[in-house]
Amino acid sequence: STDSMASAPWISVSGVVVRYASQVQIRDVSIAQTAGSGLVIDADSQFVLVERVQVEESGFDGVAVTASAQVQLTRVVARSNDGAGVSMDWGVSDSSIRDSALTDNGYGWAGGGNPGLYMAWTSAVTVAATDIARNDGNGVMLTNQGMADTPSTTCSTDNVFHRNRFADNGQFGVWLTHSACTGNYSKGNVYEGNGWGPVFEPVCGQFAETAASCTGAGCPNL
Repeated sequence: STDSMASAPWISVSGVVVRYASQVQIRDVSIAQTAGSGLVIDADSQFVLVERVQVEESGFDGVAVTASAQVQLTRVVARSNDGAGVSMDWGVSDSSIRDSALTDNGYGWAGGGNPGLYMAWTSAVTVAATDIARNDGNGVMLTNQGMADTPSTTCSTDNVFHRNRFADNGQFGVWLTHSACTGNYSKGNVYEGNGWGPVFEPVCGQFAETAASCTGAGCPNL
């Protein structure tokens, strides 16, 4: 009940919640039309495997991971959620998203403009072979927690992006909001038709990209 979770009222309106937990496996589950996030993983949870899970039409983020480590999202479909398809923040580390699809998200929460993948205060996360497409805002947003005044300690750093497709997102394929979000490495990604261009970085070379292909706005500047 909401009375038992006064410190975390969003719990009562989410679909599946993993909290203060370790060694968890969630497989072959469909979650739809929750008032809050479809799947929540938080509160120092670790070693969580999410495989072949579909989350759609949630009132907030499809999958929300906060303050947790060793979280693996594999063959996850996050589609048509009001907020981000997947969000990782408040200190997520040593985790991955692989062989997944984050599509058509971000249109319905707080006026829209939300990304397929939101990463704040996130480090050592690998995103590979994932389709990030047709989201209302950016495909991926790398930022500091809550746009705080201490980006040097809360910015997303040292993440890896391999063989992903960023296509037809309303803003950038990938947007880094601050120069403190350093050490993010990318290889072999495909950028197609993103509204504002493939990548925005405050400092040239901050988002190291090799062997990319690109069509659409801003591609000569990749």
